[in-house]
Parts: sequence; structure tokens; C-alpha cells
Amino acid sequence: MVFYSVALKFNNRWSLVTEVQECRFINPDRHHQFLARAQARYALGRNWEAELGFTYFLQSPNDPKATERLAVPELRPHIQLSYAQPLGRVSISHRYRAEKRFFRNTSNGELAPGYNTNYRFRYKLGVAYRLTYLNDRPLKLEVSDEIHLNTGDKILYNHFDQNRIYAGVSYAASDKLEVSAGYLNWYQQRDAGNQFYNRHIVQLAISHNIDLSGKRREVVE
Repeated sequence: MVFYSVALKFNNRWSLVTEVQECRFINPDRHHQFLARAQARYALGRNWEAELGFTYFLQSPNDPKATERLAVPELRPHIQLSYAQPLGRVSISHRYRAEKRFFRNTSNGELAPGYNTNYRFRYKLGVAYRLTYLNDRPLKLEVSDEIHLNTGDKILYNHFDQNRIYAGVSYAASDKLEVSAGYLNWYQQRDAGNQFYNRHIVQLAISHNIDLSGKRREVVE
């Protein structure tokens, strides 16, 4: 899984975060998922942030050996609250997200008009520990666990959607660029309720931060 995000900071309160993500199977090499997301972020103060966003998601079959390779679109608006707890070398983060999911209908192996919908609630707990400094830049160990819960009239057996456990390292190469790599265990309940996917995923993420607040002040002055 490859993940790239850009955060544009307009001032001390407002920023815009855009993300793209591509996930592929290795054997055989097949597309699995594509995601594009944009979200407005507002700093509430005291390490709290609120976000309002929208995601375009493209899901190919979960079986990489499936003969039919229909990619099904999903539209996903969301609201989110995040809280960070700095504790010396350790930082603890909490993320609460509520999503409304619109899945494109399918018929006879093809996309059909209309969407079916449900809600999903997510909670992510993350811990980052600063291991050392490299060239005066922090190298961190990061671990997290995120649980997803489905709700809605059409959810019968899979109210528990999935759980994601991550462990990796991150390095701030500069004030604007951070790179992280690690392992993600993705455990997901299927629609029938008694079957599960258990994915072992290698993840590479690049985060780009661009501060426009200083440039805006220079223009005003």
C-alpha cells in the first residue's frame, strides 16, 4: 500500500488535507483499492481538531484470482474529531470518525444505476515514541489500532466491519516532508458474518506539509 498526503496550512486554525492511496496484491499483481480524499481541518484548541471531508473509493474484488475484475465506486462523506496528547518522548493520538457510505449498485457483473448506503463509525488509538534524532530530525516508532463498526438497515451480520493494527517507523526528513514505513494487519468481517479476510500489508506513506500562512502575511504587508 502506497499513501501520499499533502497538508496546506492557511493559518493557525484552517488547513486543507488531500490524500491518495493505492493498494495492490502482490501475487498475482492486481489492483485492490484506490482512494482519493479531501478534508478541511479546523484547530479547536487544546490539541483538538475537527475535520469535514469527502472520499472517492474504488474497490476491486477482494480475491486477487477472481476472473471478473469489476471495480465498484464508493462515495464517502465524513466528519472527524482528533486529539493529541504529547507526553515527552511519547505522543498519544485519538481519532473519532463517522462516515456515510454510498456504494454503487451492481447487476450481472456490471455497474447499475443508484447507490445503497450505510453508516460506519471508526476509532483509532495511536502511540508514537521518539527513538532518536538523525541529522537533528526525529526518528519515531509508531503503533496504532483502529476499529470500524457498521450500522444501518441493510447491515445484518457484519456490524463489526474490520480492525487494523499497524506498527512502523517514521522519519521527518525536513520541516515539510515525513516518510513512514511499516506493517499493517487488516482483519475484516465479510457480509455473511462468519467469514473474514486477514490481510498482511506493507505500507509506505509520504506526508507533505506546506505552510502558506507566512506567505499570506508577506502579501498583506
